Amino acid sequence: MARRTPVSNNVQPMTDDALLISMGVYDGISALHRFGSNTGIGTADPPVDVWSVSGLYTGFASVPEIVEVFSSAATDTSGNVGARTIRIYGLRNNTSTEYTTEDVILNGVTVVDTVNTWWRVNSVSVLTAGSSLSNAGIITIRQKTTTTNVLASVPIGHGHSSICAWTVPAKTTLFIDSIVTTLGRGGGLSGSAEVRVQVKDANEANPSWNTLYDIYITDGSPVIADYAIARSVKAGWDIVMRVFSVSDNSTNISGSIEGYRVDDKLLF
Repeated sequence: MARRTPVSNNVQPMTDDALLISMGVYDGISALHRFGSNTGIGTADPPVDVWSVSGLYTGFASVPEIVEVFSSAATDTSGNVGARTIRIYGLRNNTSTEYTTEDVILNGVTVVDTVNTWWRVNSVSVLTAGSSLSNAGIITIRQKTTTTNVLASVPIGHGHSSICAWTVPAKTTLFIDSIVTTLGRGGGLSGSAEVRVQVKDANEANPSWNTLYDIYITDGSPVIADYAIARSVKAGWDIVMRVFSVSDNSTNISGSIEGYRVDDKLLF
């Protein structure tokens, strides 16, 4: 594997591989950090996914489509006080080997179409904004024809999507080595929940979700799991963090999945 020369202070060499990978020092290896949250979950709601829209994540589309972008606030538009432009990150189709981007100029509550078709959009960030310095409304990104496929959403004032889901690009493998889950309730009350990290093969016609990790929050304390042996997820597989039960109404769950994406040509 090729290694670029990292910036140094000329005192001692950098030896932290995690930092070097995040800096892009190693060709063909990149860091992954996916995070999301789901607020106000009731005991009757699960299964629900850890993202900012209620219910299961609807961004695992079957085919690429033009994507619609719009806000719930008229002030999220060019020249106004809210968000003005956003950048979407996604896979154009199931043979894409890299996540690519497209910038979109918002027009408030009016739908704006993307130039490209998209199969996956797992991340969205606000690039520019007016005097409010963030998005005034909920920004929705959905497929144009199959409008029930909401690929991403940016909560009010967040400036970034909140989706603990991802798809491994073609010709690469993901190695998951860290998972964090947290539970919160109003007034600082404790609670419990069952959360699973699940995967499915998007290359199959009728894929089944398989559980990689089962996580139990028993007293409201965060569960931080760092794995000495990383679990691998193959190219074309979808990943999601899913809540299967909560002990109390109005429960908030957040979580993150971390690991490293490696080009298959580097694997033996």
